[in-house]
Amino acid sequence: AYDALRRRDFAISTCLETRECPNAQFLVFAAVNVQLQIASTLSQGWLATKWVLAGEQPGIPLVACFCVVAANTELLVSAGLAAHLRALLVKVAIQQRVKIRFSCLSNVLGSQVGKVCVCGSAISTVVLCAHLYEKPLKLLAWLGSSAGLLIWANSNFKSIGLMAGEVWDELKPTQSAAEELTVAEFLSRLGLTSPEEGTSWLAGFRWPLSKEDELLLDQRTNLMTHAFPARKYLRFGHGFMIIYFSLLNAAVPCAMASYCLLQSPRLQDVEVIGGSLATDFNPSERHYYVTLLDERSQQLTLNFEVDLGQASQYFFCKRQDPCAPLQPQPRSDKVRLTATIAASSFGTCSIKLLGVRSSAYSFTVLALSFVKPELQPPQAEQFLQHQSPHPLYRVGVLRSEKLKELSVRVAFGLDHSHMKLEYSATSCNAVQICKDDTESVHLQPQDVLVAETDVADYSNLTLQLKLLPKDPRSSQDLSSIYTVSVSVVTLRERLGQLVLETSLLEAELDSLQELEPGRAEEVRQKLQRALKKRDELLWQAYHEQQDTTNDVVQERLTFLAVGLTGTGKSELCRWMTGDLAKCTPSRGTESNTTEVIRVSGRAFGDGKILPEVEWIDTPGRGDTRGQGTDDDLWKRTMHDVLEAGHGHVDTIVWVMNAAWQRGTADREFMLTELRRSFGIHLYPHLSIVLNFLQHSANQTEYTELLSSQKKKFADWIMSVEEKIFNWNGSQRLGVARQVHNLSMYGVSIDPVYYVQKPHNLPLSAPYLDMFPPFSHPAGVDSLFSLFNATRTNKLRNLTSALPLHNPHPQIGPGTLRSIQASCNLCGFSQKDGKLVPGIVGVRASIRGEELSKEDRAVVILSSSKCGDPDRKDWPTSWQERAQNPNKLSAGFDLAHFDLPVAPDTAGSSHRLCFCEAPSCNASWRFGQDGGLVSTTDLTSCPSPFYRIYPSAFGWRVNRTRFVQVGSQLLGWTSNGAVDHSDTFPVLDLKSERMWGIKVGWLGPSPISGISAAVVGHKAFLLATAGPLLML
Repeated sequence: AYDALRRRDFAISTCLETRECPNAQFLVFAAVNVQLQIASTLSQGWLATKWVLAGEQPGIPLVACFCVVAANTELLVSAGLAAHLRALLVKVAIQQRVKIRFSCLSNVLGSQVGKVCVCGSAISTVVLCAHLYEKPLKLLAWLGSSAGLLIWANSNFKSIGLMAGEVWDELKPTQSAAEELTVAEFLSRLGLTSPEEGTSWLAGFRWPLSKEDELLLDQRTNLMTHAFPARKYLRFGHGFMIIYFSLLNAAVPCAMASYCLLQSPRLQDVEVIGGSLATDFNPSERHYYVTLLDERSQQLTLNFEVDLGQASQYFFCKRQDPCAPLQPQPRSDKVRLTATIAASSFGTCSIKLLGVRSSAYSFTVLALSFVKPELQPPQAEQFLQHQSPHPLYRVGVLRSEKLKELSVRVAFGLDHSHMKLEYSATSCNAVQICKDDTESVHLQPQDVLVAETDVADYSNLTLQLKLLPKDPRSSQDLSSIYTVSVSVVTLRERLGQLVLETSLLEAELDSLQELEPGRAEEVRQKLQRALKKRDELLWQAYHEQQDTTNDVVQERLTFLAVGLTGTGKSELCRWMTGDLAKCTPSRGTESNTTEVIRVSGRAFGDGKILPEVEWIDTPGRGDTRGQGTDDDLWKRTMHDVLEAGHGHVDTIVWVMNAAWQRGTADREFMLTELRRSFGIHLYPHLSIVLNFLQHSANQTEYTELLSSQKKKFADWIMSVEEKIFNWNGSQRLGVARQVHNLSMYGVSIDPVYYVQKPHNLPLSAPYLDMFPPFSHPAGVDSLFSLFNATRTNKLRNLTSALPLHNPHPQIGPGTLRSIQASCNLCGFSQKDGKLVPGIVGVRASIRGEELSKEDRAVVILSSSKCGDPDRKDWPTSWQERAQNPNKLSAGFDLAHFDLPVAPDTAGSSHRLCFCEAPSCNASWRFGQDGGLVSTTDLTSCPSPFYRIYPSAFGWRVNRTRFVQVGSQLLGWTSNGAVDHSDTFPVLDLKSERMWGIKVGWLGPSPISGISAAVVGHKAFLLATAGPLLML
């Protein structure tokens, strides 16, 4: 394509004569070549504004960038135009076989336009380097492309614009030509106007080229006519092309400037951390509402994305704060920006994007910047102030006689530009009957709400602030609500609120301890303030508590604490008495208490509690020192208790480790010793404290757990009872009733818990048991129940004190309460070899509890003592005289005894001694004294004799025998004959009346050998011969 014109061997005078005009393709190639370079310049300018300047605002760098592009465009157009005109001249000279001598071929600085463009480009480059030194890599890459364009322009200025092959092929004929002409001379030969005479209308729109190039530019039309005389439209198009290229030096910078001016920076994406946009993001929309995910958030974080090169500066403007620049973070073809909105700046914020043009987006956080509620008149209790607005403000004001009216003043921060406020108020009384009290709310200047309530009629005031968007296009469900609640509460209700508050803070502190130490410290400070307030209110409640000493027994209550080592006996002593010096828990496998410790004082160390208590802490059993040491310790313990003058105890507290679910040998041995030391009366006075049985916040769950534990331990105690005493059915029932009625308490006392008690505040202070760890897991209310149960039993005489000095205590469940001697028993006793009628015993009715048929009673002289192991003044035959009941009531509370007395003591005063089952075979077992019974009234016994005269009945035989039929005696004879004339005597024992019966139908024949038999209320007389008689 470059070799379109072929050299001819013959000479021609003109192009028309030879028809060998230049090929017009070289014009196209020249235009395309220049156009490509201009496109490179344009892309370089676009790259500068997009990549190097990256959306720089209008200023010196942007002007310098435009100047570089304009200079490069002018230089490229001029270089391309000069090279093209030279090539056109050479084409015409080749046709004329003339060698052209160019005198102005030089580098880019050889022309005025080159000097101006290079100078302008250099100055602009220096300006860019001064302003963009922080982007050296981008700047160097861009300067490299600019240098490439300058090299191309320089090569064009130094050439005639022809390709290498064309030059060699078409210039060969001119090498042998003898004539060599300058540009001006050749133009003169062609008859064209001289340079001085030619003018160009383009000269006013550009910098001049060299002298020869300017001459060619002026004569370009004539040259085209010589080159293409027959192609008029080509010449016409060539003229327009020259004009087009001449105008590019202004069009290219203008196009780039227009592009920059049309580019308005826009956000491409928005991410909200800690909140969410009310609507999906659309770059065309300029305003958005933001809602908080957590209304207690202290800040929001907004992440923006912008296309690279749309803006160079970014500012974030917060409510009532000056705009602050954002640091861009380039990522590929995007720029990432991050802005943080503190709670104090909640409202409408905006981001500004500054480039050649600027734009702004606004975001309205639908929240208050601050909320400050206050009580009027000021109270000791105030609203808890938060660093950021909180959705709920709640305070409990303690009720007092002086408090009649109460108002709430709420100051808040609201951005009114895009949000509006609606408020309402509600007042409720103690039974939750509420009314709308919005009319009592007043909105004051500077965003202050004031609500009032009558404390006498209402105990709760709730003020609600509702934020809504002003934009009617927003969703109707879009809102934020803040609630301010005031409750007039009792001291107990306020402490209940503190229980919830401290529990939540402790849970939050546990969750933040490792993850967020900074926030954990803040929560810890809140917790300390809440605990301090708790201590103040607890002390207030304690001081307001009245002494409850009226109708309280003044006699000291005595507690005897027993248990194995490590079960927490000494720690329980600390909790029950508040004496930290005497009660010292063990820390090893051996008991720390080796002797009896007595702690006297007020229960729980509380001076307001009566009566005083005596806590006896005994050495622990089952440690590593062996069984022998345990036996000695127990004997010493009982001896020390008796020596100290403790004749009785009110409650024996057996401390057990609830974690030891199975009965151990030491525990079984201890129950055996307690049982033998205190007898059956151990159980009404025994209270079992299950230590390490943690209370649950769920009271139902704890009750079920304690119930199951109680059943488990009661079953174990009954198994030991069976093993020791082998109870029968009825006896076992009585023992089981007492065992299953045992008082059992579950606690989990730990020194770590005890030190959390407010300093010097008694453990029994009001409402302390509402707070963990005293409510749970410790369960101090069980300790209060233990003390109160003992005090109540003593006050109401429900149980008598348990004596400690009884060497042979009651073993079985049968308990004698009272006796009543209903009558004396009359009969015969032997005296001096004769049977003497008189009192032989006494019939007594015994009332009691858990009586059984295996119980026994005996009557001894009143001078004797029941349960005397030496049997002083006891009858020698007392074991024979001890009797079981002959009748027992269905309720096992009444038994009837027929008790014989010694014949020689019938006229003396006697004492009834009772032995409860089992094993009533020793005198010491008859230890229950029923009191005196009288057997001195001898006249109460009727005559035991009846005188019967057979002749009065017509008996012929004096030897008569009797059989008893009910309350009557029937007489008959076993020898002699009986006929119809004989009479059978009858004696009624109740009326003592006698009569006779004749059997008239016997017949005349006598009957002999009669014998008698009684069946029920009938007597049958049988004879050895004769018919059967029935009377």
